[in-house]
Amino acid sequence: MSNCRSEDPFVIIISHYISSGLAIIIYGVAFSVLFFKCPKYFNSQYRNYLIAHILSGVLLEIQMSVFWRPKVVLPVPILCANGLLSEYSAANFQAFVYLLIFMGVSALSILIYRMKAVILYVEYARFHKLPIYFRRLFYLFSFLCIVSTFLINPGLNKQLEYKLKMEQRFGTFPEYFWCQNCIFMVFDSILFILFFVSAYITITTAFLSAGFTAFVTYRILNSKSLRLSQKTVKIQKNVLTSLIAAFLVHVVLIFLPLLTYFSSNFINIDYPNVAFVCVIMVQEHGSSSALTLLITSKLLRNSVRQLFYIPMNFTLWSKDRISQNTPGNLDSVNR
Repeated sequence: MSNCRSEDPFVIIISHYISSGLAIIIYGVAFSVLFFKCPKYFNSQYRNYLIAHILSGVLLEIQMSVFWRPKVVLPVPILCANGLLSEYSAANFQAFVYLLIFMGVSALSILIYRMKAVILYVEYARFHKLPIYFRRLFYLFSFLCIVSTFLINPGLNKQLEYKLKMEQRFGTFPEYFWCQNCIFMVFDSILFILFFVSAYITITTAFLSAGFTAFVTYRILNSKSLRLSQKTVKIQKNVLTSLIAAFLVHVVLIFLPLLTYFSSNFINIDYPNVAFVCVIMVQEHGSSSALTLLITSKLLRNSVRQLFYIPMNFTLWSKDRISQNTPGNLDSVNR
């Protein structure tokens, strides 16, 4: 085709660059804190889990904003790529799936690690095996999801017949729709249906594992038999709260856009701006989650202040401060 790229409105282009610029700043601050001003309560293993999780967001940001740059042209549920590797749209979609799975693995690893860090200090913890079981299910369906991406690859690369069928449904297509960089999800194919079923079960098992992990950890931290000091419990509760908030950001900014795109294949959603917002939500959910961690975690907030040499009395709520002279480790302080 002579023209395989669609031009975005100026407002969308500017919004894209602004969101990417803000993401770079957020990731830069997050990595600087974890590498140079990491709270002394975070041991190396927990810090590495956080770094891996934030790195997954960076990789997704690069893949979506540089190499893929997907665009959904509602009401037609077609994915068009405008990035550096736009001619490999099917491969970009596969990479997107793999990066989401990597992000899910790192998020669950953080939450379960925090649960195991406090379970040592309680006599008996109910339901503590449920998060592990659901994480195993998550791994199983993640593997099935990865396998199914290879099975649907031929259907993503050869779509002439399906595009002709969709043109009859939606009317005459623009010229660039017929290019290799624009693809449909072929929902009249059993392989595609199996892929989406495995994908949404993967998301569900991740949500259940995270939910039960947070529930068990919360019960432990409120247990009367817990052998930890009140100060340590308070720190642990704040860490748990910040992780839950960050995970909820992931859930909302991933699940809702994917649900919107899935629904657009069956119902008419004639709101093109909604598609752009959904793409930005998915692209920036990693940076939004990192920002949530930096804001809601008292330990990380203090580290950000130290990074920029902001006085501790700058905050209005002195009761939220964590003493910088208190020795110990987030996993081992119990007195």
